[in-house]
This record gives sequence, C-alpha cells and structure tokens, in this order.
Amino acid sequence: MSERDARPRLVLIHGWAQHAGVWQQWEERLSAIADIESVDLPGHGGTRWDPAIRNLDQLADSVLPALEHRAAVCGWSLGGMVALNLAMRYPARVDRLILCNTTPRFLNGDSWTHGVDPSLHAGFRRRIADDPSRVLRDFLSLQLRGEKDSRQTLGLLRGALLDTLRPGRDTLQVTLDLLGLTDLRDALPDIGQPALVVASDADAVTPAAAAGYLARYLPAACSITLRGCGHAGPLSRPHRLSGTLEDFLHGEPSRELAS
Repeated sequence: MSERDARPRLVLIHGWAQHAGVWQQWEERLSAIADIESVDLPGHGGTRWDPAIRNLDQLADSVLPALEHRAAVCGWSLGGMVALNLAMRYPARVDRLILCNTTPRFLNGDSWTHGVDPSLHAGFRRRIADDPSRVLRDFLSLQLRGEKDSRQTLGLLRGALLDTLRPGRDTLQVTLDLLGLTDLRDALPDIGQPALVVASDADAVTPAAAAGYLARYLPAACSITLRGCGHAGPLSRPHRLSGTLEDFLHGEPSRELAS
C-alpha cells in the first residue's frame, strides 16, 4: 500500500464552551480518507470537569488517551492552542497540525495587537458567575460576526446552549482564564511538525493576522484564508477545504493557499 493510500489518524479538538459535535461536517466529509476521533475537553459536551486543571498543560493532557498512537491533530480556537501545546510537549505523538482560527495569544497587550480587547474578556469573566447562559449567547453572536450566511454555522454552534451540553460555571471560568493567560509566541519556532493554518477573513475572535503570525513563525507551516467567514467558518464549510486537507494529511508539500 502506498503512502497516499494509507489512512491517516486525525484527532479533532473543539473550542471554548463548545463540544465535539461541532466537527460533524468534518467527520462526514473526511471519514472516507482518515480515521477520525473527536474529543470533548473536560467539562464540555457533557463530560465531567476536572477541578485539578489550572493550566494549559493539564488541559492538553486530557487529550492524551486519543494520542496513544501517533496522529494528526486539528484544533479550533482554544482547541488549536491545545494542539500546539501537545505538539510542543509530545512531538512523538503528534504527526502534524491543522490549526483552525487559532492564535498564539488571545488577548491584546504586550506588543500584541492581533487579539481581542482585554475588557471583552473581563466582561465575560465577570458575567459567568451570574449568568453563564448570557455569556454563551454573547459569545455565539461574536463567533457569527462577519458571516455572509450564518444559518449553517449557527446550527453547528447552538448545541452548546443546551443544558445537557452547556459547560458549568467552573469549566467556563477556568478555561476562559487559560485563554487570557496563554501566550505561545516564544514556543512556535520549536514546533517543527508540518502545520496547516486555516483563517477566516472576518474573524472577530482570532483575527486573520494572528493566523498569519502562526504561519510565519511555525517552521513548517502553510496557510489558507476563507473569504466571507467568521470565527467558526471552517467548521461549516469543510467543502472549501477538503482537497487541501486530504493533500495535507497525506503529506503533500506545504504551499501558500487561498480560498
């Protein structure tokens, strides 16, 4: 069997306040070419929160059972930060990276202008204690900003608002704090796995400039930008990525891409 015919393994990691179900369309489109496992981070998708988690290393370690065998790892948003952490700390387990709407640093500040205003983060953090449902609704609206057609994306994301899937206050608080504290910029030059960086041109959460930074400082990265999409655009538009993803998973040479 040739390398092109071999089935790669692909582990999918969702973003903040979401769950593994956001990858439904990716699973449907890519299951013919890859063995796929979508994971729920602790406290998400109905899984139990681990109160011992206090940093990104501990959150990332929750994904290790899915990496018993070497695999490509795809992360969206916070999931992309987790994927970068895993690639840095467990290079023997992570074959390559797909980073969707990911940033090395979530908040503006400290010579970084490709994030969100710290006041937005502080407002979310303040409101979690009193009204987590409102925080999730507000964050959903932020993710849909810039979408030319948000109906399909809304259908994927609104499940996080259901009581059975909605993360609890502790999960939301701690993981939001992790987003605010994480800065992976210095680690990027040491992450040598091939990386496909996927951005959206209208992303209001992780601006396309943040993806450009990743593509520039990761040693073996190529990038693609989806037009007319917001933060969750790649999740609902895998048809615009499928050829690129198949080539990348089978080890085709990196190149600059556009969509």
